[in-house]
Order: sequence, then C-alpha cells, then structure tokens
Amino acid sequence: MLCWNINHARDKYEGAKVDIPEINELFDSQDFILLQETKEPVTMRNFCCFNTNRKDTKSGGVFIGVHKSLKPGIARVDTGTCEDIVIVKLKSDFFGLDKDLNLVNVYDSPKYGSFRKRKRAEEAEDHLSTIEKLQEILAEIPHTENIALLGDFNARTGAINDSLQNHHFCNEPHIPIDLDNLPIRCNKDKKLNQNGRPFIELLQTFGLRILNGRTLGDIFGEPTCIQRHGVSTVDYVCLPNCLYQRVNYFKVGRQNLFSDHRPLHFSLQTRSAVSVQSSAKHLLGSFPDAPKPYKW
Repeated sequence: MLCWNINHARDKYEGAKVDIPEINELFDSQDFILLQETKEPVTMRNFCCFNTNRKDTKSGGVFIGVHKSLKPGIARVDTGTCEDIVIVKLKSDFFGLDKDLNLVNVYDSPKYGSFRKRKRAEEAEDHLSTIEKLQEILAEIPHTENIALLGDFNARTGAINDSLQNHHFCNEPHIPIDLDNLPIRCNKDKKLNQNGRPFIELLQTFGLRILNGRTLGDIFGEPTCIQRHGVSTVDYVCLPNCLYQRVNYFKVGRQNLFSDHRPLHFSLQTRSAVSVQSSAKHLLGSFPDAPKPYKW
C-alpha cells in the first residue's frame, strides 16, 4: 500500500500527476493507493477509484485506488456529508483476514489554516472538526470489524504514548485495551501541536497504534513533511494490535519534486491468491536476470 499527500493531483507544468513517469513508477507496484490533498477527482487506469472532494473550494480532497484485480473483495463505506474522509472495506473472506478491514483515508487541515477558519465562521457553534467527525464515523463501525487509519492529520505528536496507560481502572467493555508490548514509538519530530493530542486521544479510544517509528523499515520515526521552514511528522499509518504482526514493513519514502510530503509505504500479509500472485510478480521483477549457464 502507498499513502501520500500528493499536494494537488495536477502539476502546474506537466498536467495530471498520475501521468508523470516518475509518479507512475511510484504507483506501479501498488495494490492500494491512498492520496490526500488531491484537490480534484483522480482517475487511474487499472484501478477502482473512490474520491471525496470538498464543494466550492480547491483545497482538500481524498482518494483511494484499489487494483481492479481486487474489486470482488472491496466495498465502499458511506461517510455521509464528510468531505475529508473516504473509506473502503476489505472483505475478510476474500483477503483471508480474521475480520473485515475498513481502510480509512483522512485529510485533516491545519488547525489555523484558511479552510478551518472559514468553516468555523460559517457553521459557528455547530462546527465539528475533522477529528470529531472521524470519531463519529469510526464509532459506527461494528466491533466485529477492524480499522486501518491512514492519511495526513497535520498532527505533530512528539513523544506522547499512543496506548492507554493504567488500564486497570477501565471496566468499559467497548473500549479496546492494549495488552501487548509493542516497541516504543520513536519520533524525530519532538514537537506537539494543536492537532496532536486530539489525534492521539482518538487512537487510544479505538485501540489503534501508530506504525511510524516502531516498525521494520522505520525504527527511528523519520519526518514525513519537508518544507522550507522545517520538517515534521504529520502523516501516519495506524492499525490495531491484532494486525501489527501481519505488517511486513513500513517505510517513509524519498521526497520528490511533486510534493512537500514523503510517501508512506507499507505491506500487510493477507491470504488472497490474487494479492500473493501480484506481490510475487513485483518481487521477481526486482531481481536481476541470472547469468547464462555455460557447459565446460
């Protein structure tokens, strides 16, 4: 899977970014592509495309692309009127998972950005932040299904623990309790911003853990956003404990010329025959040809 804030689906000079060879190469071996800040609907050949875009503005926009070979195993989940969240459900029987998995892609604007200011002015006291809307949507997902939360949350979380602590006082059966000892999360971005704590509290509520900084491929917590005034970690992939052992790797990719965010790559083990064949094809394609044999 690839998760990336693409910073507009269209380049000023080269047109649609999905048609640029360098980005095509980035997308080529992916089964799932999750993009944020698309700012307009995205279409891709050989992918089922699910877009959500804001009305009357060229900001925001989220996209999930699923390879067409996996179409029988997916279904879109309704998110109501929320324009910053798109969800696709992976069916457990198709992918060989213990439970259905809801793939949740989110873009949360900066706390003091122009879009959030305008929405607060328009909706006054009725305004709900993206995190608050996300909490309502996740609460509607049955406890018999799992959640994978990905995206750009504009949340700098510093060193805050993402698991519930001193859980012996909690007797609420609907709150997931962390009983496993995952590696301590490392984060090169030591700062905490206004979006950070609400984001961590959301993860604690739904029993989700951040892969950044504790998973093979990113054990130091590399920054995900590089801008002229500094670097930060604001893009995340979060899974429940029960799926952590299924993660093959997680890594923060290299920055390119087309976005100030770095793409996130991660792989999840499934028992889908289609997915295994696809992965094997991509894996074999990465090896050089063997030397020709000679008889002596």
